[in-house]
Amino acid sequence: MPQESPPGALSSAFPPPPTYYTYFTQENLTALKSHRLEDGSLPAADSLPEPLCYLVPPPPPTGSYRAFGEEWMVPERYPSLEEAGIRQLYPPTSTTATAANGGGGGADKGKELTVDRTIELRRLSKSLLLNYLELVGVMGMAPEQVCSPSFSLGNCKANFFACAVPRKNRGPRNNPLQHAPSH
Repeated sequence: MPQESPPGALSSAFPPPPTYYTYFTQENLTALKSHRLEDGSLPAADSLPEPLCYLVPPPPPTGSYRAFGEEWMVPERYPSLEEAGIRQLYPPTSTTATAANGGGGGADKGKELTVDRTIELRRLSKSLLLNYLELVGVMGMAPEQVCSPSFSLGNCKANFFACAVPRKNRGPRNNPLQHAPSH
């Protein structure tokens, strides 16, 4: 005999929509248009009658807000490796050279040197693989010493993703420093 689920248990994976969606009727939308200010903006939600106050969107958050158990900054800002307290294992993407031959003047003074990210990513991936193999070896020989290589593994991972995805292209779920080690 199959067990019956308790009353009020979820029967679907998604929750039902909020109840205020029923206020989005044609009559309420036309009534809201009559409450618009001279400049065309909507008044504050607390100055409108009960069904119309649900039609006014809330103001955008400022500073930070919490969603899904995490704190999000407004506007979204992702820390650099240095700001996160992680040592950068690859050279900066572009650096100003003082001189190509030992610092003594010449035609190369002030020239921009660019680092090929594919070479740096290849080096970081080899380092990541080496650290992983070291971690597996330590786990097989002396599991109580696992803490020291795991920090190095996290450091390599954070550097790899920071090098692969420039800061301006990171989205909210593409932040390599979100779960990076704190040292």
